[in-house]
Amino acid sequence: MIEKMKKVMLCTPDSPQEVDTDLTILGQLGVVHITPLQPAEDESINEVENRIKEMQTAIAALEHEEEESESPQDAAPHMELSTLKGEEISLMQKVLDTENQRIQLDKLLTEQMDALAWYQSWGEIAAGDLEALGKAGVFVRLYLLSNKEYKSVSTRTDVHQVGISGEKHQLALVSESPESRLNFDEVTLPPFPFEGLETQIGQSRDKLRAMEDKLKEFRSKKGLLLAALEELNRRY
Repeated sequence: MIEKMKKVMLCTPDSPQEVDTDLTILGQLGVVHITPLQPAEDESINEVENRIKEMQTAIAALEHEEEESESPQDAAPHMELSTLKGEEISLMQKVLDTENQRIQLDKLLTEQMDALAWYQSWGEIAAGDLEALGKAGVFVRLYLLSNKEYKSVSTRTDVHQVGISGEKHQLALVSESPESRLNFDEVTLPPFPFEGLETQIGQSRDKLRAMEDKLKEFRSKKGLLLAALEELNRRY
């Protein structure tokens, strides 16, 4: 026989620790469903919401590594929120820090590879060389133009074609005036100098691989984060 549920109001001490303990005990009984009298809008609730998002982000990072290796991990057994203050939080923070470093290294490596490709296309041009020419009264600006754009400036004596990139013309405007420019977007040098760039790329790859290996190590404990997230969602 199904009994109609009764609604009761619970009054608890104004202490987060005591409230947490009381609600944990009631939750363990499994016979009550607890909802706030009205949606709470305070720092503690916002903190929990942020913690849930952090847990989800950390788990997503480990699941990405798991997909790469195709070796799923088992979930950990259920845990109580009162225990969610030690290993799980520490693990979550380590995963988030490692994933953030991995993302930054991946971005850096991409930028370095793009810079190397630029030098392979334009040549080993150094910013210092252009600055030295400028001090000597010779100013060089680089452009990458389509066939139609190139035809509009090809008769100029201060414009020199230095190469072809795909279907576009690589041009250098060489002038004695620092104000001389073409009416097109100028090509800028990469933020990384060519000298030592290949070594830096190798170092970035090694660091990125180390971050990926750390995430693989953390993956064996993914179940702790899953159980912690389940408990947070169950309580809040």
